Amino acid sequence: MSSDHTSRAVERLLDVPADPDSVETASWILRGMSEAALFAVAQSHAIEPLDDAVGALGARGRRGDPKFAARLRELRTILGPLPSAYESLGRDWSPQPRPGPPDTQKATAYCRLADLVDRSGPPPSGQAVSAADGHGRAALLDRDRWRPGAHPTAGVRFVRTDIDPSLAWRVWTRAADGVPVIVLVAEKLTPTVNDVWWGIHNGTHLDHISHLEATGHDATVIEYGHGLLAAESLAMSVELLAGLETSDSGVARVVWEGLVERLARLPVPDVASSPTAEAARNATDQEFTALPTLARAYTTGAVELLASGFHHPLIPVAYRTALVDRWNSLAARRPEVLDALEEAGL
Repeated sequence: MSSDHTSRAVERLLDVPADPDSVETASWILRGMSEAALFAVAQSHAIEPLDDAVGALGARGRRGDPKFAARLRELRTILGPLPSAYESLGRDWSPQPRPGPPDTQKATAYCRLADLVDRSGPPPSGQAVSAADGHGRAALLDRDRWRPGAHPTAGVRFVRTDIDPSLAWRVWTRAADGVPVIVLVAEKLTPTVNDVWWGIHNGTHLDHISHLEATGHDATVIEYGHGLLAAESLAMSVELLAGLETSDSGVARVVWEGLVERLARLPVPDVASSPTAEAARNATDQEFTALPTLARAYTTGAVELLASGFHHPLIPVAYRTALVDRWNSLAARRPEVLDALEEAGL
């Protein structure tokens, strides 16, 4: 059992880029604690550092979103009797006003790029598969080519668990020895959705861990706080790239629907004649109501990262080069990609 690894995760998850006294910070910490608890359960890591951190939260823990508190309690009970400090989490929470819309310029670019993804394909179909029965591993191995700078996913550690899939919102992490880990849960997905969620999005996170570790960085940094913002922006840029590159209309539709869902997490900007924005207005997503900063990382954050040429201290040079080369290749084949960015002034 590794208490040092749990302690490092706790240190990271307590450092969130938001007003320290806000409901957002309290909720973000509880969500991070839920992830740390999941990985402690799945990898048999010591839970005591997390218990100590929960006990020290005080009023901050009581202000957090109760859905994150409930998930944390449920995960903690897998390891034994629930310490009393967990019982008050989320108790003083009150509904928050809906956050303001994202940056108009970057949101416009996000919508214009998403509008270029082919959405004419059929709805996802086929017999549902589970990541836990080998399909998650297959998607990662078979979809390496969809991801720029993909590291061989044969080096990923797959951890099987019988944890309820509803408790596993994030399943990628860094092991105590620096190896990328994916926790396999019995989540049922259609084959195409499995390809996108596992082969592209989760695969990008695992690639990111590998690149950081290969350059001497502790990749735990991208699991929480500031680092998680960069990680999710990067994964969404790769998802968007895959949607724009693919000739498979079924895959493209799944990617586009995912882009819509991420946009619906915040008030949808007024972007004229945008099918993506229109679809997002008709969708609702309550998961990120209390986490607007994190929600923006999936949309405007992805555009900002793309517009910067992937210059970020948590994206190593070799990885950045692979990402830029792939986007440049796409833009050479599809000039409308650059047009979409220029229209938004980026």
